[in-house]
Amino acid sequence: MRLLYDDMGSLGFINPAFIKRMEALGIQCRVFNPLMPVLNIFMNNRDHRKITVIDGKAGFTGGYNLADEYFNLTHPFGWWKDTGLKLTGDAVPSLTVMFLTMWNGVKETDGDFAPYFPSVPYQAKEGGIVAPYADSPLDDERVGETVYLNMVKQAKDYVLHHYPLSDPG
Repeated sequence: MRLLYDDMGSLGFINPAFIKRMEALGIQCRVFNPLMPVLNIFMNNRDHRKITVIDGKAGFTGGYNLADEYFNLTHPFGWWKDTGLKLTGDAVPSLTVMFLTMWNGVKETDGDFAPYFPSVPYQAKEGGIVAPYADSPLDDERVGETVYLNMVKQAKDYVLHHYPLSDPG
């Protein structure tokens, strides 16, 4: 089991005692981009994604964090609601690759991802396609921008956009 956390986003929540408890349970922990304000000029080089993969069979992603207020155990900011997805089937390996890429970005340990892709018999009940993709702060590729521009380019009739492109005021 592994836990990769962003130091800036976990400030005040994850401390050395927490890491020791995790490691005592057999959970390997790594910090992405440790916070060193004086030395680190890449303060905006953060990873805010939340990815959980369980045995290569189920993947979870979304906006929720691992904190009491996200489970409404405490209410420092009022009642909290966030969104998450559970993915099964062919979408799970994409989440696995996203996680392992960031894990290896901290320290290269997994040259072969194949052991993390178990053969899982799965037959989709739905007719849609889910294709998780990721952008990484570890390279200069603009994956997110490219995906959205390609979707617009491929549109045949129209593109719907929820937010106004400019202030109508």
